[in-house]
Amino acid sequence: MSLEDLDPQVAETLKSLHIDDEPANLSEVDIQQGIRMKDALGRWQSESFATLEVIRRRLLSDDPPTSPPEIAEVIAAVARFDGEDEFILPDLKAISQDILSRISPLPEMTRRETVSLVLSTHIKPLFLPTQHPMINQETGRKLHVQEGSRVAYPEFNDDQVWKTAGRGCWNTLRWTVSQLQRDDFEKLWPLLIPPLMTLLDDYQTIFRIKGIQVLHGLLEQVDGNLLKRTGIASLFSNSLLNSINRSTDPEIALILPLASRTLQMLIALTTEVGSRERFDQLCECLSTGIIGGVWIFAGENLEAMEASIETLLPLVEALDIGCCRYLKALVPQLAEVLAPKPFRPHSIRLINLSAGCLVRVITVCKPRIHAWKDVILDALLRSWVWAKEDAKTEEPGQDIGIHTT
Repeated sequence: MSLEDLDPQVAETLKSLHIDDEPANLSEVDIQQGIRMKDALGRWQSESFATLEVIRRRLLSDDPPTSPPEIAEVIAAVARFDGEDEFILPDLKAISQDILSRISPLPEMTRRETVSLVLSTHIKPLFLPTQHPMINQETGRKLHVQEGSRVAYPEFNDDQVWKTAGRGCWNTLRWTVSQLQRDDFEKLWPLLIPPLMTLLDDYQTIFRIKGIQVLHGLLEQVDGNLLKRTGIASLFSNSLLNSINRSTDPEIALILPLASRTLQMLIALTTEVGSRERFDQLCECLSTGIIGGVWIFAGENLEAMEASIETLLPLVEALDIGCCRYLKALVPQLAEVLAPKPFRPHSIRLINLSAGCLVRVITVCKPRIHAWKDVILDALLRSWVWAKEDAKTEEPGQDIGIHTT
C-alpha cells in the first residue's frame, strides 16, 4: 500500500519525512561537505520535529489513524527517531517515544499484519540491493554453501542504501521486534532475518552494535527451536564471535560487553543445561574472544581491558569449574592487573573488576587453585604495597577493594 492510499492528511504529513541520499555518519565526510550536510541535516531535523508534532496531534484527534496500513506508515516514519544516533536530537527522540507509546502495544488482532507491512514496505526494499550472501531471502533460512565456494561479502558491503535513504531503519526494526510475541516470529521470519543479518555482519562497528541491540530484543522472545531449525543460530553465533574478536577496533569497549551478553543469551536458548555443546560454545567465547583476542591485541587499551574483565565474570559463572582449563591464562592476567606497573595504563575500576573476577575464579576453581597460590599471594602483597605508596595521590573516596584478611 502506498501513501496515496491512506488518509490524505496522514499521507501529506509522512511525505515530508523523505530523507535524501546522505551519509549516515557525518564523521566520514570531508570538512566542506560536512558543513553542507550538517546544515541540511539541521533543516531536516526541524522539519521532522514539526511533522512528528502533526502526527501526534492527529493521534490525539477525534479521528486518529487506526487501520494497519495507516499505523504501519506512522511507525515507519516515527520509530526511526527512537534510538541513540547522531541525527536524533533529544526533542526528536522524546516526541517519537510519546507517539509510539500511544500506539503500543499494537492490538493483538492486527499486530502481525501491521508489523508485516512495516517490514515488507519500508525495511525490506532498503536491504534488497545488498542481500546477505548466507541468507535465503524468501524463507529467512541459512543458505547451505558448498565447501570451497566463495561468499560474496565484498559485494554485500557495496551500495548500502539502508545507511543513507533508510537512516534510522535499525531503530524501526528494533521497535517492531519489541512488539512481537513468540508465535509471531515464524510467520515474519523472512522479513526479519535478512536485514538483521546485514546489520550484524556490517563492516562498521557502529552498525554491528545496532544489529546486536535488535538481536538482543529478538532473543528475549523467540523460540530457540526456530533458531536451530532455520540454521540461523549458527549465523548469529558466528556474527557475535566476530564482533567480540574485533580487538583492534576503537569501539571494542562498546561492542564487547554487548556482544558477549547476547552470545550467552543465544547459547542458553539453543543448548541444553550441562551439555557438551553449551560448554564448548562458552569456551570458544572465552578463549577466542577474550584470552586470544582482547588480552593479546588490546592490552594497552584501558577501556578495552575494563570491558574484557566485565565480560569475563559472567563467563566464569557460566563455566564454573570448567574454568580450570584456563587457569594458566586467567590467573596471571588478573593477578598482574592488581599491582599496576609504571608506564602501563591502569584505573581503580580495572583493579576492582580484576579483583572481583579473581575472587570468583578462586571460588569456582577451588580444587585446582592451590597450584596458583604463590602467584595470587604475590599479586595481593604487591597491590597492598602499591596502594600504600599511592594513597597520597589517589582521589578521595577511591578504594581498590582488595582485602588481605
